[in-house]
Amino acid sequence: MKNTASVAIELYRRHISRHKGFSCAYRIILGESSCSEYGLRCTEKYGNIDSAKLIYRRLLACRQVHQEWLVSQNKDKDDKNKNDSIWCLNCVPFDSGVLELCACIP
Repeated sequence: MKNTASVAIELYRRHISRHKGFSCAYRIILGESSCSEYGLRCTEKYGNIDSAKLIYRRLLACRQVHQEWLVSQNKDKDDKNKNDSIWCLNCVPFDSGVLELCACIP
């Protein structure tokens, strides 16, 4: 017989996960099992109470991986913007409709 946590995780996977619009960052970025898969394995091996701490740590780690990925994406955008407007200090890029121009701020 399945425990309560396993049933909750399976319900999440079946009815919520596929509709939320994104996948587990831990699985996508690190190539390991998803947090829900990890949670199922923990609850089957350790039960509800003992696995709660492990699942909580994993969710925190997944959040950290996602945040680090976001920072790296923003850094890549910032580097691209700096390279696009390298000729002008204090530059604010804008689109003139035809050309990419740069408006300098004194």
